[in-house]
Amino acid sequence: MRSSRFMPAAVLGLASVMLATTGGIATAQSGGWDAFEAGLKDKYAGKTLRLITINDPFVPAMIETNKLFTELTGAEVVVDGYGYDAVYEKEQLACQQQSNAYDVIVLDVPWTQAFDGCTEYLNARVEAGDPEVIAYDDYFKVMQEAVEWGGNIVGLPFAPYFVLQHYNTSYFDTLGLKPATNFAEWVANAEAANKSEALPDVYGTITNNQAGSAVGQAFFEFIYNVEGGKPFASMYPGCAPDCYADMTPLFSSPQGIATVELMKSILPFQPEGALNYAWTERQNYFNTGLIAFNNQWNVTTPSADDPEFSTIVGNVGTAPFPHDSADLVTQVGGWSMAINKFAVDPEMSWDYLQWFTSPQVNVEFAKLGGFPARESTLANEELNAQYPWYTTLKEVIPTAFADCRPRNNESFNIINTLGTYISKAVSGEMTTEEAMKAADLEIGTMLKEAGYNVTLP
Repeated sequence: MRSSRFMPAAVLGLASVMLATTGGIATAQSGGWDAFEAGLKDKYAGKTLRLITINDPFVPAMIETNKLFTELTGAEVVVDGYGYDAVYEKEQLACQQQSNAYDVIVLDVPWTQAFDGCTEYLNARVEAGDPEVIAYDDYFKVMQEAVEWGGNIVGLPFAPYFVLQHYNTSYFDTLGLKPATNFAEWVANAEAANKSEALPDVYGTITNNQAGSAVGQAFFEFIYNVEGGKPFASMYPGCAPDCYADMTPLFSSPQGIATVELMKSILPFQPEGALNYAWTERQNYFNTGLIAFNNQWNVTTPSADDPEFSTIVGNVGTAPFPHDSADLVTQVGGWSMAINKFAVDPEMSWDYLQWFTSPQVNVEFAKLGGFPARESTLANEELNAQYPWYTTLKEVIPTAFADCRPRNNESFNIINTLGTYISKAVSGEMTTEEAMKAADLEIGTMLKEAGYNVTLP
């Protein structure tokens, strides 16, 4: 599955890249960039850099962008992509085996601590690097927080994701609907759009309901946007630097119960078999006009307006996630690049990280269907014309919370375990209260055994 509009590599000569002025970033290529680029010329001729990544829609854009690195340095870049669960497991196995099979490891935000020790800390390299090339303060602030653990920089951001409402503007106009600002409006929109008289073949929406990590991840989109909601006692926006001080689970709190009941309440307005659906199905149903709206990572947004992958081109609108809380909390995820601690050539890996995540190349990556990781990229006029949904990104990025999903070693198991119990609740196998109490006990026990401060029920 791809979401990029390809441009010939020949037209992407980085010598002509112009940057928007944002927070002190140069308006044109700096001398520092020119020197850096000149120093890379044919530097790695005949060498191969291997990268492991999630097989998400940005991968074609990454591969096209990598061709420029090969043209510049002479190094071939081999990209191995896998599904979400599979790539985590393969990367963890490589870490445990101290394997040098990959030079660069692509990490999701919740995996930050899990790879702290498998990857080279980048603090010294960032500090020693040319600030006109590194431009560290130009990264979105939430992504600077997301890639650091215990004061150590684990990776460099290149493709952050944010959860947005996506809606079919034609359907909403036909039905007289507006994007939801709160959850009551969200459910009402789904009911109004579902198999309506005006659009009898259209369902209201589709959510991540598949057992395990899919529905577990969805819970974290909602919980902070329920007034007073939080998943753990010490985890909420503004909790830094002690977000992990008290990891007592609160899944069976009134807000946790309300979150799962909300997720259940939307099921009647989804296609048949919805309990088996996850990220790919959400995107496909939206892109083919079978649903009126959904809440989805912006990784899918370019494909919805691409005629190669969508039948609703020109009818795609975006809006912030609905919320009942006083302040919106937008879930952040997405991907950063880290240097494998056991890489054969860490210097080549570092040059690649600097180059790919630079302000100059981030713009080109975004043009090809990738994603902005920097304030300067988000402000780029050409990109704003190409992607009108950047307007929504500008609105929600300041509301994103780096620890919206926990970023500790146990994060993957937390989300997967929680998702298993939520699935039992939404399918009717257990009551919501029974399922969430069981989730509290199992996850709390796991965290207590890992050494966290936890009060068990």
